[in-house]
Amino acid sequence: MMIDIDHFKHFNDDFGHDAGDFVMSQVAAIMMDVAGNHGAVHRFGGEEFAIVMLGTDQKEARSLAERLRSGIERAPITYLGRPLGTVTVSIGVASTQDGQPSTNLMQRADASLLRAKAGGRNVVITDWTTGDAERPAV
Repeated sequence: MMIDIDHFKHFNDDFGHDAGDFVMSQVAAIMMDVAGNHGAVHRFGGEEFAIVMLGTDQKEARSLAERLRSGIERAPITYLGRPLGTVTVSIGVASTQDGQPSTNLMQRADASLLRAKAGGRNVVITDWTTGDAERPAV
């Protein structure tokens, strides 16, 4: 999985860099909780993260990604007693189970992430199905 905190610059600009760092640490904690024993969470750069999951099938990976997306969206994040608003993430998921080589797995997950961001953000996109964005219920 490749994960990007949506509109992260807003947190730094509106609340300060310390609040932005706090948002990032809270999102990372949720990722580690959801990933559990299924995968390892890594900061990929900036406000992007990667979760590498070994031995997880596509259905389970998709389900974990959606649990992660909705868990972050529902998390009430406050900094120094001040609510920071809703935090959302866009997630791209790729798999080696589709017969494609693992050598370009991160590139394929990143391409799915870019599709998620271009499609409106706060969605999960996989590389094994097209048009599979799951929008949150409103």
